[in-house]
Amino acid sequence: MQTYDSYLERVFALSFMDAARIFATIKKQIENDEDMTDLYHDLLSRSIEYAAVRAEWQMMTTEEKGAIDSRRSEIHNAVIREFDILAHNLERLGHDTSWRDELGDLEKNPDYRKRIGDMACYLVLFEGLNARTGN
Repeated sequence: MQTYDSYLERVFALSFMDAARIFATIKKQIENDEDMTDLYHDLLSRSIEYAAVRAEWQMMTTEEKGAIDSRRSEIHNAVIREFDILAHNLERLGHDTSWRDELGDLEKNPDYRKRIGDMACYLVLFEGLNARTGN
């Protein structure tokens, strides 16, 4: 059975604490900036879509996975683009975007895709928890 502890043993795993720090940094950087908030919402929308597919993946048959695999990849690529767009625009405004570097450079290793996908799932988790408080 897969657990959070077994997840942490995987290559390029992203810990809850690291994801929480990255999330807090992003939220602080977009604060009071309507354009950056809009870009973040684009990222969050894609992340929600991706997290839903990823969460269902374990329950799918091989045939079901095959039927949606290309769509899952498209959504994953869109998530990566949205992270890149947000980071690029925040950097343009003078913000420290080392959080994006921490997620990984796909040119150095394409397996960082998984880590970026993990961060998308964490975004959904954190925003889902924040929604409970009405914030």
